[in-house]
Amino acid sequence: MNQAVVSTGALPPSTTTQITTPTTNDSRFECNICGKLFKKRGGLTRHLNTIIKYNSLRPDIDALPDNTVHQFKAILVHYIRKRLPKGYRQLGKQTVSIPATESQFYAVFKNYIHYYSATKGIYKCIFRGGSSNQILANILEMEGWETKFYDQRQCTYVVLCDDDNNIEDGDENPITAALTYETIKKLRKPKCVRGQLVVEWKKQKNTDFN
Repeated sequence: MNQAVVSTGALPPSTTTQITTPTTNDSRFECNICGKLFKKRGGLTRHLNTIIKYNSLRPDIDALPDNTVHQFKAILVHYIRKRLPKGYRQLGKQTVSIPATESQFYAVFKNYIHYYSATKGIYKCIFRGGSSNQILANILEMEGWETKFYDQRQCTYVVLCDDDNNIEDGDENPITAALTYETIKKLRKPKCVRGQLVVEWKKQKNTDFN
């Protein structure tokens, strides 16, 4: 079984490969998507050209009907929302894991694949920054994919921008204020980048047959 892992008014699907303008960092060149640094611009250019190849349709990947792809996107949103907890005690990294074929993964996340290994059978997409919520809304064809509403006007949502730009001067970040000491200790050495969502498809070996 293969799994797609998400570590969550209709919109048209995106048709542009996610390649952004590189930035410099102390005379080094950085990929704005994965954060990888290169000493020379040529190294970054090769990196970006490789990403374009990752997003080229291969003959062994089946083209799926639009209705099938749309239904799978709705399933992804359902499971993302299902993992959004109610309360701050479960704040932090959440992992969503569901079965998916390679063709299903490619049909949804084509043009946004940032890593691929044929030998390991792994794809990865990386989303971070303030524009990522809208990018994923375009991909999943659903506004508000990242929010789950509860009673009494409460809601939980996916955070893809680790800054306080939307907080007025003098106000404290409500998420930071709600963290308990025990939760802060758990988040002190996170295994994932805060404010980042990674979608991974990994081919699994079938161990049911000898």
